[in-house]
Amino acid sequence: MSKKIHHCLPSLICLIIAVIISAHEFWQIPTKMPTTIHPIVLAEDAPPALEPPSFPQETGPETVQLIIGKGDTFAKLLKNEGFSNREVHNMMQCMKKHYNPRTLTPQHLIELTRNTKDGHFLSLTIRPRIDQEIIIIPKGMEDYQSDRRDITLEQTMHFVEGSIGGSLYQALVKENVPASMIHSIIMAYSYDVDFQRSIQLGDSFALLYTTYQDPNTGRQRPGELLCASLTLNGKPLYIYRFEQKSGDYNYYSPTGASMRKGLLRTPIDGARISSGFGLRRHPVLGYTKQHKGVDFAAPSGTPIMAAGGGTVEKIGPFGSYGNYIRIRHSSGYATAYAHLSRYASGLHQGQQVPQGRIIGYVGTTGRSSGAHLHYEVLQNNKQINPMKLKLIPSTKLAGNQLNQFRLAKAKLDQHCQRLKSLREEAEIQLAMKEATPE
Repeated sequence: MSKKIHHCLPSLICLIIAVIISAHEFWQIPTKMPTTIHPIVLAEDAPPALEPPSFPQETGPETVQLIIGKGDTFAKLLKNEGFSNREVHNMMQCMKKHYNPRTLTPQHLIELTRNTKDGHFLSLTIRPRIDQEIIIIPKGMEDYQSDRRDITLEQTMHFVEGSIGGSLYQALVKENVPASMIHSIIMAYSYDVDFQRSIQLGDSFALLYTTYQDPNTGRQRPGELLCASLTLNGKPLYIYRFEQKSGDYNYYSPTGASMRKGLLRTPIDGARISSGFGLRRHPVLGYTKQHKGVDFAAPSGTPIMAAGGGTVEKIGPFGSYGNYIRIRHSSGYATAYAHLSRYASGLHQGQQVPQGRIIGYVGTTGRSSGAHLHYEVLQNNKQINPMKLKLIPSTKLAGNQLNQFRLAKAKLDQHCQRLKSLREEAEIQLAMKEATPE
C-alpha cells in the first residue's frame, strides 16, 4: 500500500500544482483582460460633443451671397455654382433689357436663392445701384424672366464743422466726410482758394451734406454737398448749392455770384508748389533752364482734376513729360498735366471732360526726380504762368432765379443752425457723462 502511494505521489503533486495555477489564473482574469484607457481630457482640448446628424428641411429657401472678385465674370460665377452654359446664356439674355451683367465690377454682390431640399433654383438678385435691383426667376426649363425694382432710400442731412490743422483734406477725413463730398468742396473752392498757400493753422470749415440709405440693408451712398463755409485768416467764404428747373446746378456766393470761373487755380489738392514758373536749376539735368509750368509735389496716386472743361487733345507718353494729358479749352486756352502714374479709366483722345473731373494720378514718369504733377497753362499754344492767370469773371443770378436762390439759401441756413444746435447739445451731454463718476 505504501509502495502504491509512493508511486502515485508525483502525479498527485503535479495535479495539486495544476489546480493552484488554474485557480490563480482564474482570479487574475479581470486584471489580464484588455482594457480601453480613457485619458483625462482638458476642456479646451475636448472634442465636440456628438450630435444627431442634421438633415435639410423638407422645403424652404436658402440664400447665398456671391461676391464678384478680381477677374471674375457673371458667367464664371454662375458656372461655379453648377449652372450650365445654356442656363447662364439664357439668364444673361433675359437681363439685358434692364442691365448688362458684363458691366459688373469687383465687390459687386449677387444673391442666389435655392430650395434647400433639392437645390432647385428659385431666384437671383443683382443690385446695379443702391436704389435699384434686378430679380431673375425661372420661367420654365432653362428659361427665365427678369424684373427691375426701384428702392426708396431715406435721406439724411449731416452737419460737420472743425478746425484745419494741416490740410483741408485731412481735416475732412478726420470727420468721416465721404470722399465725394471732399472732392465737391475742394472743386467748388478751387476757383478762389489756393490750397497750397491760403490755408493756415487755425482756419476752420463747416459743411452741410446729405447721404441716402437703404432702410432694409443699411447700405449707404453719398448725396450732395448743400452748402459750406471756409474761414481763412478770419474771413468766411460761403457757398450754396442751387439747382435750376433744368436740373443743372452750381455753387454760388451769398449774393448769387457763381463760384465757377475759367480755370481752377490748382488741379490737385493736398500738394505744395515745389517749383514755380520761370528760370531754375533743373534737378535732373543740373543746369539752369526755363521751367514752363508749375510743379506740385504730392504722393504718388493723388488724383488730378481737369482745370477746366474741354476736349482731351493728347493722352499718352510724351518724351521727357512721361505720361501726359493735354486738354483744349475755349478762347485759345489749353492745360497740360505731366509725369502721371496712370490715367483715369476710360479716358481717351477726343473725349469731352467737365471741369473738376479726375483725369489721372500723380506719378514720376519721364524725366522726373520724384512724385509730382507738372502743370502747364497754354494760351495760343504758348506756355504762360498759371499763378498769374486772370480768371474769367463769374456770372450772377438775376430776376426770378435770384429770388429762388435766396429762398433756397434761407432754408439751408435754417438746416445748418438746427443741426449745429443738435450737435452742440450732443457734445455737452457727452462731456457731462464723461465727467460724471460711475
